[in-house]
Amino acid sequence: MSGVEDHLLQEGYFYFVVSHRHRSDLIEEYPRLLQQRAVEGLIAVDTACPEGLSIPVVAVSGHRDVPGVTNVLLNHETAARMAIEHLAELGHRQIAFIKGQEFSF
Repeated sequence: MSGVEDHLLQEGYFYFVVSHRHRSDLIEEYPRLLQQRAVEGLIAVDTACPEGLSIPVVAVSGHRDVPGVTNVLLNHETAARMAIEHLAELGHRQIAFIKGQEFSF
């Protein structure tokens, strides 16, 4: 998320960040509220977009094929393997893993 924000700032965009804490009522309500406030696009991180919107949408790790939504798919297994290999190459042997919630693939 930090990288997305850095790039938006670098390109001169004004942006909002909202958190829905995976509450289904907020996931449905926030896109409508943001559109009412004239946002021009939406980046949804780890959020499945239930339907297409009238504005451009990019879903990062959204895991759903919805018309009008561009998906950025992450290979979590490869990313985890690369992280562990990197730590092992640095000599670390006792490595802890903290997984996100079950809905986060």
